[in-house]
Amino acid sequence: MAERRRIFFSHASEDKGRMLQVYGKLLEHHPDLDPWVDTFEITGGQVLLDKIAEGMDAAERFFVFLSPVSIKKPWVQAELKRALTQEIGGERPDFVVPIKMGGLTEVPPFVEAKKYIDLDRLTEHEWVAEIYAAATGTKLPSSVATTPNVVLLGSVVDPHNPALIQYQFEVQHWAEKMAVRVETTTRVEDISCWLLGYAGMASVHEAVHDTWAATSWPDPVMAGNRFVVEVVFPTGVDAQAAITGIGPWDGSGFTSMSMRMHGA
Repeated sequence: MAERRRIFFSHASEDKGRMLQVYGKLLEHHPDLDPWVDTFEITGGQVLLDKIAEGMDAAERFFVFLSPVSIKKPWVQAELKRALTQEIGGERPDFVVPIKMGGLTEVPPFVEAKKYIDLDRLTEHEWVAEIYAAATGTKLPSSVATTPNVVLLGSVVDPHNPALIQYQFEVQHWAEKMAVRVETTTRVEDISCWLLGYAGMASVHEAVHDTWAATSWPDPVMAGNRFVVEVVFPTGVDAQAAITGIGPWDGSGFTSMSMRMHGA
């Protein structure tokens, strides 16, 4: 079995939840990587500074998660300074890889010359590929499996027209290609979608079949964006009862992974 490639994840504790999402998705697609994360590497009674230094020294790449919170944290600054010192000194070329997240508008001056990975604007497909390429020093792969990053906030039925229902969705953490499919007990009359706050309408791809219908937005929607999918049935049909499933659309058949309800 080939030895796993060691990398180091530096982050603020406030960003741990999102960092662990990246950690999980990265290992899901690339189990040959071995990210060092303090949560899993440091146990009670161990000397914190020593364990962190060991983790950094054993890593082939140092990934720093830069957010409005982390750039102000002395601990993150100290880890980054140590990593940059090793890189600038010629010991470890291209050692530091910045990952921008959390709505950070500018990266700190000391890493602004570096290419950074932007979690807010890249799709999961793209940032998984970029992190892996940076970790291994290889070219970007042509394809990486994708997983939905969208939650269903809820639905509203028009009280004056129960044959019409609207679903509202929100992108949570990174940019996502939006495509939704609904399974139905009867053929729909129309399906459409729009991005809330979008100035003007863009064309979308729609598909209507006897037992399902689907729609998609042409461009990636970013973290925090909300969009609406509207489904219209013929007059007299109870829209809420007629829809039996809803989930991401891959352009063909209904996927097995349903979008989760927010808070569920």
